Amino acid sequence: MIQYIHQECIKSELGYVYVATGAYHDAISNEIPEAHLIYNANWTDGMASTISFAMKNINQEILDGVIIILSDQVFLTSDTLNRLAQKATNETNQIVNCKYQKGLGPPTYFHKSLFSELEKLSGDEGAKSIVKKYSTSLTSINFPKGDIDLDTTIDIKILDEL
Repeated sequence: MIQYIHQECIKSELGYVYVATGAYHDAISNEIPEAHLIYNANWTDGMASTISFAMKNINQEILDGVIIILSDQVFLTSDTLNRLAQKATNETNQIVNCKYQKGLGPPTYFHKSLFSELEKLSGDEGAKSIVKKYSTSLTSINFPKGDIDLDTTIDIKILDEL
């Protein structure tokens, strides 16, 4: 899945692509050796700690924003990423995320004005707290199958049935 997501990011028009790793860093570095990897040794602290660590270890000065992408969204495409980036470019909103069939979620764009808040994240909730805090500065694009991900073997069986 990480190879697929990485390739879709490379095919998109996003620019710099970083891959934040944790438990499977060595295996991932073998599978996508050309990737810009950021290893979070404290990955057990949760997704938010990985976001925070990554933000502290990228060159923020050259970026207008970041898009946080999960590695288990099987229907993510470079087209979806390009639409997200285009929406972020054309809007004044600080956050652009994706509208699923049920709810909203990543991939999510965060304007550079939110970088310091991303750096302060902790725990396992990702950046949900920031999205909630700035809900009035949020817009979205449609990504109807974005809520279909591969977290468990049951998810893989469900995907096979689609």
